[in-house]
Amino acid sequence: MFQVNNYGIGGSFMRHSDLLQLERNYLVRERIATAIFYLSDVPQGGATLFTELNVTIFPQAGTVLFWYNLAHSGDHDMRTRHTGCPVIVGSKWMMTRWIYDDGQAFTKPCHTKLKSPMVMA
Repeated sequence: MFQVNNYGIGGSFMRHSDLLQLERNYLVRERIATAIFYLSDVPQGGATLFTELNVTIFPQAGTVLFWYNLAHSGDHDMRTRHTGCPVIVGSKWMMTRWIYDDGQAFTKPCHTKLKSPMVMA
């Protein structure tokens, strides 16, 4: 249910999206949202950077970063592409939890006119 990661000095992660599919298939489970729990402070580096939004979040122990990977329409929101910047000093411990749609596509209506809240820290 949770994925725990540790990044030591120089540890980073390339730019990516947490979505599992390039094209939306409502018959397959998708990661509709992501929550990152920061388990340690990082003295220098180790930020999570949302490249399309130009938003940078620096890890602080006990905080959670949450965002939606899908827009209200059900389409992929590629603005959620992000990268893990290199740790320069210290060690970065984090825990990730993905929230899946579990086949609700035909039971919960999509609101295409609403703007999706993006990154909340």
